[in-house]
Amino acid sequence: MQRQLGVNTWVWVSPLDDEALFEIAHRARGIGYELLELPVESPGDWSPELAAERLGELGMGARVVGAMGPGRDLLDDALREPTQDYLRHCVDVAVRLASPTVAGPFTARTGRVWRSATSSRSTAT
Repeated sequence: MQRQLGVNTWVWVSPLDDEALFEIAHRARGIGYELLELPVESPGDWSPELAAERLGELGMGARVVGAMGPGRDLLDDALREPTQDYLRHCVDVAVRLASPTVAGPFTARTGRVWRSATSSRSTAT
């Protein structure tokens, strides 16, 4: 299988919307990219159906990228369920776009840091 060369729309815009997606797809295809990485920052920012149509017209593939912004964190009991709902949405979007992957670190919100106790670090392998 030959690898495709792709680019994330974050190179040009955040958050992505339908209008920007169409412009970026055309620009990226003209540069020689074969697929777009499409971030799902907030469900509804852009239409997966319109994206699939436009990328299909250009002969481009898609990969879905998650964004673990504020309010998304699988390690926080209060945020776990809505975060799981968001991740399910990302998978649904990937299915609509025939994306074989949903990429991103999904454990915790972007930028979250914490320290392990010395005893836990010593038992980690």
